[in-house]
Amino acid sequence: MLHVSVRRAAALAELARQARWLAVAGADVLVLAAASQGQGYDTRDRLDDAAWSALLDGIARVREIATRQGLAVALHPHFGTVIERAAEVERLLASSDVDLCLDTGHLTLGGCDPASLVAEVPARIRHVHLKDVRADIAAAVAAGTVPYGEGVRRGLYVPLGEGSARIAGVLKALTRAEYAGWYVFEQDVMLTRPPHGPPSWIRASLDFVKASDA
Repeated sequence: MLHVSVRRAAALAELARQARWLAVAGADVLVLAAASQGQGYDTRDRLDDAAWSALLDGIARVREIATRQGLAVALHPHFGTVIERAAEVERLLASSDVDLCLDTGHLTLGGCDPASLVAEVPARIRHVHLKDVRADIAAAVAAGTVPYGEGVRRGLYVPLGEGSARIAGVLKALTRAEYAGWYVFEQDVMLTRPPHGPPSWIRASLDFVKASDA
């Protein structure tokens, strides 16, 4: 809630606690999402210029907290937060020098092309979340005709290479950019029963990444 003045102090105190915990655990990056005030991912705050200024100042304060703990900060554009759509990502990049967590699924949901984003600002990519999205469900979620949670239940996220997030292009762009940070495999799911061992999508996604590197 960094854009909300009455809630910022509490948010920064919680971030400071988490930064200390991450540093003790041996982390090197604090991934930050610009949360809205509502619950869930289907309603979010729309920022005016004053709120944007407050958000940017809040991000700067988070970076100060993280730096004291030896952590870098990666801002995570995420569906349902105040940095969701392509125009918001562009404004953030123009207004702040904070690095990004490149979440291929959420960027695609917000109308960004993650591969093009890597090519445009290669030095700003600090952390990577790899996920792919099914185009038809993604379009419905982005348009607001299907709630985010319902989209996940219907299979919004698919194994890498089977969706519309251009994962092969992202991997090539990251290689050209000499990205050397973490890659996190992600695929949000709604479980209907306890899993029995690792889900098959992990192997399918790993095989896709290996084939892309060949």
